[in-house]
Amino acid sequence: MDYVKQHAKALSALAAAILAAIVPALYSDAPLGFAGWVNVIILAAGAVQIFNAANLAGYEYAKLIAAVATAGAVVLSSALSDGDVTRIEWIQVFVSALGAFTVYRLPNAQKPGKHEAPETVTDAPTA
Repeated sequence: MDYVKQHAKALSALAAAILAAIVPALYSDAPLGFAGWVNVIILAAGAVQIFNAANLAGYEYAKLIAAVATAGAVVLSSALSDGDVTRIEWIQVFVSALGAFTVYRLPNAQKPGKHEAPETVTDAPTA
């Protein structure tokens, strides 16, 4: 559970990439085309970028910037692929924007400072 809490932003971005591959299939009889798969790859690469972004002082918004840049790349890819944004691409744009918003809303993982006591677990009750 601690791993999930520590990497919640990257996992939410990965979920957006998975949803960008699955959700359009639910709303369309046609499979994803080349532009659709490029969008999924962009979102997956964004999840890796968000995972690697630092949670250091001065870089509080690094993960958000990575998520917004990824969503922007999906919009740009959809607009430039064939000159027309299809219904599937609009769904992927929405999913990428939702993923960026989720990254924004989730808190950054906090590591204990050097003067904080680590969490301890006691098995025996104290008297």
